[in-house]
Amino acid sequence: MQDLIKHLPAVIYEYTIHPDGAKEFTFISGASGPILGLTPEQVMADASLMDALIHPEDYPSMIMSSKLSEEQAKEWNWHGRMVVRGTVRFVEIRSNHERMPDNKIIRRGLIQDVTERRDLARETELRYQSLVERLPIGILIHVRGRVVFANSHGVQILAGSESNKVVGKDMIDFVHPEHRAHIFDRMKKVLIGEAAPMIEQTYVRLDGRHINVEVLAFPFTYKEEPAIQVIFRDITERKLAEQRMKKSENTLYTVVSKCAYGRGDARRDGQSTADKQRLQRNIWL
Repeated sequence: MQDLIKHLPAVIYEYTIHPDGAKEFTFISGASGPILGLTPEQVMADASLMDALIHPEDYPSMIMSSKLSEEQAKEWNWHGRMVVRGTVRFVEIRSNHERMPDNKIIRRGLIQDVTERRDLARETELRYQSLVERLPIGILIHVRGRVVFANSHGVQILAGSESNKVVGKDMIDFVHPEHRAHIFDRMKKVLIGEAAPMIEQTYVRLDGRHINVEVLAFPFTYKEEPAIQVIFRDITERKLAEQRMKKSENTLYTVVSKCAYGRGDARRDGQSTADKQRLQRNIWL
């Protein structure tokens, strides 16, 4: 087991919070040297050395999340920056929470350097944005219901050119009130991994104008958070064209019907239905 721990690409630790508020590392694996720049002996002798590694801008969030985990007796999961040997590194810290009979709190967990993973994710994100910016369809990504990304075509559909007014808004604000209950159900299904099939619905632009859209939604990961990717296109003109076509067809049928049956000949009464059916077939041929 010790050999396994020694070669893990992560720091394994045990951290104790005493009833009087004192805190100490009661175990830390040898990976603390290469990953954190501190030996196990240094960390166990002075726990404050670990605090000193936290980037000053991220220190308040680390303290807040740690305290919240302690108060709620929940697992702790924190992402942030450490300054290791003068270099900023991104780390992820995870631990469980166990209260002992003597009221000590024991946290056992991992510290991982995720800098390369974040760099790769950022590179992938940039490639993705470069690709979708060229697509003639609208693409939005929302996290917990709030829009965090919109490609230029999506902005054009919803807001003209004001991208700053799309990103940051609640996605549901763009959905017509009559469709919102259904869309909430779709969002729940997508978040558990189901793709939402294409549907037609009504969006509300920022200027208040209603547009018809075709929409697909897929589960997505955005900056390591579960998200929903929405792909849509404006079909308002197509729907209007279909309505005009239908109106023209109805008008044409009415005119031709009057021409064919307007004289009241003896044939009409006996063959009216059959003749109208033949007429309809001929009109649409």
